[in-house]
Amino acid sequence: MLNDAVTDTRMQTPLGPGFTIGLLTGGIVGAVLALAFAPRAGADLRRSVASAAKNLGSVASDHYQDASALVGDAVAQLGNKARTVRDHGAEAVVSDAHDIARFATSTTSGERPQASANRAL
Repeated sequence: MLNDAVTDTRMQTPLGPGFTIGLLTGGIVGAVLALAFAPRAGADLRRSVASAAKNLGSVASDHYQDASALVGDAVAQLGNKARTVRDHGAEAVVSDAHDIARFATSTTSGERPQASANRAL
């Protein structure tokens, strides 16, 4: 603990030219290696990303077409059911209209009306 109060007065020697030359050489070699290998790695990466995007687009398109087909089928079935309900309703209205017409005719002539045989249950 005697040296705590003593200031270190050693002078640091400046870095010699070897450090500066090594730093510049390392930078140049690193830049050359980056230029030599980066285009290939970049091209491979671009190719890989483009392929993945193409595959993703294809899968999304397939799913969209499947969903569109299912929706189209569901709409067609719903339309068929709606037409069937409409036709049955129209038949019931026509049958009831005939029954009313017969009733009206029979009441004016004094006959007893008969139920329609075509009436839907």
